[in-house]
Amino acid sequence: MRITAVERLTHRLNGVSVDGEPAFVLSDRELVRYGIAQDSDITPELYEKIISETEVPRVRIKVLNLLASMDRTEAELRRYLRKNHTSERIIDDTVQYLKSAHYLDDDRYTDSFIRSRIGSMSRREIWNRLAQKGIGKDSFDRIYEECCDDIIRPGESQSPERKAAVKALGKKIGTRTTLDPREKMKVFAYMFRKGFGRSDILAAFDCLGVSIGPEEVPETD
Repeated sequence: MRITAVERLTHRLNGVSVDGEPAFVLSDRELVRYGIAQDSDITPELYEKIISETEVPRVRIKVLNLLASMDRTEAELRRYLRKNHTSERIIDDTVQYLKSAHYLDDDRYTDSFIRSRIGSMSRREIWNRLAQKGIGKDSFDRIYEECCDDIIRPGESQSPERKAAVKALGKKIGTRTTLDPREKMKVFAYMFRKGFGRSDILAAFDCLGVSIGPEEVPETD
């Protein structure tokens, strides 16, 4: 095994690569203590010693502090660690540790994210944001439906999607009930961009007392 790079990451931390791959992060003192230098060999025993004594504890403390300030998805955490010179081995180990300790749970994150936005944002917009965080479509659909089942009260006629459409439209047009054709087209385009379907947009117009004729409705979403 050969140390192929020792890169300065911060004023006191260095990223060490072994055989061309990120291996661990060491302070200046730790470089000296372990005798780490670029273009030198490292024994498997020393490599494992550094991993167990320094890298694993350092990364775990770092991610626990990160999660204490804000919950993250697994994909977000993996991206964060890769940007901080963490090896895939340590990333996998850290993710497994966090899951086993229930610090990392994508279903819990998805459920919380949906519940904080359902009824205010369209389903498509919520999904788009979660997709960027690495949440899969099947998981999203399952948890979204579960949230809807919990939120919709018996006998309630408006779905969370329709409530969100009414809220978005009201925010866009305020208390106005009369719009000219050009304004209606602009509002439709706005609502489409927010992820709402035609039926929910029309229902929102009706709920807010804005009349709209068939000829004023765009043909496609």
